Amino acid sequence: MCNDYTDIMNKIYVPYKQGKPAYMEINGHKLVVLAHSAELLKNATHIDSDSVKEIQLNPQQLDFELANIQKEAAKNGLGSGLILAPEEISFDDLINSLSSELPWLH
Repeated sequence: MCNDYTDIMNKIYVPYKQGKPAYMEINGHKLVVLAHSAELLKNATHIDSDSVKEIQLNPQQLDFELANIQKEAAKNGLGSGLILAPEEISFDDLINSLSSELPWLH
């Protein structure tokens, strides 16, 4: 587990399937989950991915880089939002929290 904010924001991991960001669907929302750990995504059974890509982040361009990931997902019809998984909760807890908080989209 990383305790240094600078280290955390230097890289994130994004699930991919067939070269496109992979998403999971919760209450009708298509979400691309970003994580601080590749293992979290590799072990996530809720996401149908075939690889996990490491993205190096430049803190001065963080908004731009995250927007690029979202554009790539949206362009391919594979995601409508980005979720940065907090380090301190399990993936199952993240799913449960999102399921209870997100309204249903029909």
